[in-house]
Amino acid sequence: MGARELRVAFPYNKPVSFYDPIKIQLSPEYTFLENTISPLVEYTPSGELVSAVAVQFYWVGNEAHFKIRKNLRTIDDQIIDAKDVELTFKRIMIVGTNTHGDLKDMLCPNTKMSSLDDDCPGIEIRDNDTTLVLKFNQKKIFLFPMLAAIDFGIIPRGSIDKKNLDITGYRNTSGPYFVLNEDKNGNIELAANPNHFHFKKTMPQHIFLVPVGIKNPEESLALLSQNKIDLITTVDQVSHDRMIRYAQKNSNIHLHKTLPLRTFAVTFTQKGQKRFSITERLSIGAKLKEIFLTTFENHDEYEPSEQLFSVFGEAALTKKQLDAIRYKFSSVQNILNPNKKMLAWIVRMEFFKPDTPALKTNFPKTVFLAVNKVPGLLDFFKNKEDEPDFIVSGPDMGFLEDIGLLSYYLGAGYFHLYKKDADDWLRKYMSVEDKKKRMNLTRVLHFNTIAEGVSIPMAVSPYTALVRKPWSFDLSKVQASDAIWRLNRE
Repeated sequence: MGARELRVAFPYNKPVSFYDPIKIQLSPEYTFLENTISPLVEYTPSGELVSAVAVQFYWVGNEAHFKIRKNLRTIDDQIIDAKDVELTFKRIMIVGTNTHGDLKDMLCPNTKMSSLDDDCPGIEIRDNDTTLVLKFNQKKIFLFPMLAAIDFGIIPRGSIDKKNLDITGYRNTSGPYFVLNEDKNGNIELAANPNHFHFKKTMPQHIFLVPVGIKNPEESLALLSQNKIDLITTVDQVSHDRMIRYAQKNSNIHLHKTLPLRTFAVTFTQKGQKRFSITERLSIGAKLKEIFLTTFENHDEYEPSEQLFSVFGEAALTKKQLDAIRYKFSSVQNILNPNKKMLAWIVRMEFFKPDTPALKTNFPKTVFLAVNKVPGLLDFFKNKEDEPDFIVSGPDMGFLEDIGLLSYYLGAGYFHLYKKDADDWLRKYMSVEDKKKRMNLTRVLHFNTIAEGVSIPMAVSPYTALVRKPWSFDLSKVQASDAIWRLNRE
């Protein structure tokens, strides 16, 4: 291995054609995409919104202006300009499957679009393809933070099939890395693009994504010990406490650890909400919380949680709301018939296994399945019997105000509002300029979701990553990110 090469344990063995920024479901997809495409704006590790593909972004009345970087080129010297941004956004609006914000509803809600050649009245290119202008009927205060989501990463027009709108490949990309090679087993080699604004000689120049943990979630730590990989990301199947202990015992390893952003929760699907009363759901959630905390009581940095959003964050519940939640749970009795049949999914949590003895003892008729999909985001239940009653998962609900995460989790069914009600709530939220009022709206959503037994928080933990020295991290502690170009080797 060369000095600037990095072998990354990656929990997917998908082909490159699988990845698409408008079809993101789970965090490994986000990790691949945040390294191969770049959005107009992005966040620094400290949480500051700054320039990315757009070297300048600002409001002129109700128009959002984005000045595109000069000389931003793909590895094959294709210029990326405002036209690429326009076609990327049109593709998002036509396909309509992205999960972190509805751009069409804001820019051209009454316009039918089926082709990249169709006009969207809210988009205009000016200054010889150097400036993209988005025109609204009123200033959209959430636009810039929303566009930092990788859903809105820019796809060069030469990498989009104009007929079926598929991405034709990840060689010519807008990101700091491009795909150099892949094989049929899911191994992917990324190479740095020296034309990119994030390029520097101290970052990894070649990245090898090695499918790891597909069948054995402990595999990545074993391979790190054997010097067969160099980096374990925050999206790995290995739990954070195992990574912390490993770093403590191995002086040649750097540990990256975020604030406690990851919330472990029980979320009832619409099917589960119909089958069980609020009291029953709270009872099930309370028992699962007890089992979860008991299972991990001797593990590092699992803390009990009464909230879905970070207690340190901007959407934390008030004392009055917390007191009301506590009273609700204190009055709940274990009323559920233990012989009641249920189906439950444990989503991407290999360390909390379906065969955990306490699950078998307390839920003898419940089938627990370990899965890698989120039911609310997909409409794939041809047989309703296949739909779970509830899921157990560990979502990143966010530390700071994040319209992308709110939109994602509303669509995924983590809150008590669905479909039209969720869309209406999000529109109202985005129309409120006063941040204090927006936070009040979010707290009410947060409170009602728990009080109605839709999502019940169990615990919180940090996200962690490991890298072999002399590589070092410069990643965010307030966001879960695996921006590999932020690693350095001096």
